[in-house]
Amino acid sequence: WTFRRKIAIKNNLEGDLKAGYPVQIEFAAEYLGIQTKAKADFSDLAVAHRGKRIPSTLLPGRSAGCRILCFRTVADLAGGARDEGYALYYGNPAAPAQPGAREAVFDLHEDFSDADSFAKRFAADKDLAVKVQDGALVLRDVPPGRTDATPARIVFKALPASAGFSLSFDLEIDSTNASAPGFAVNVDLREPGTDDATVAK
Repeated sequence: WTFRRKIAIKNNLEGDLKAGYPVQIEFAAEYLGIQTKAKADFSDLAVAHRGKRIPSTLLPGRSAGCRILCFRTVADLAGGARDEGYALYYGNPAAPAQPGAREAVFDLHEDFSDADSFAKRFAADKDLAVKVQDGALVLRDVPPGRTDATPARIVFKALPASAGFSLSFDLEIDSTNASAPGFAVNVDLREPGTDDATVAK
């Protein structure tokens, strides 16, 4: 790798931040000069901690021209402490691919690049018209008359087994109807109504 940028991580919490904490850094590749020095698809970007490469992956940024660099912390970090042992490397045309990086970074990752991915991980309400198309999950039709009490559900067949995880997704609504569509998201960590003290919120 020809180029290197130091990454410093500071724990702004009072308590310890345990190793394995997921980190996301959004950056503008052109502004930082990475765009012209890295491979066109940024597949040569690598993250290391104290000289040892660690799993990392890139996601599209929230702003035009930006990318989100994702990885997990390697070492525990005390409250208020700072770890300057991380670095981003780039500028290596012969950089080897990092297989399974997303599975190592995320508890659960689904980009719907596989047409069969929905059926493998989700179960849908029988009345929903759902399909995977062009890297997205497309809902074409929802049965009328559904309310908050009788929703049309899309359910994970199995949630990650880790003690804690976060869930986020991108939603785009395209409707040619005169009436605006409605959309709600409920994440049930247990069956609705279950009295389980392990579910904090």
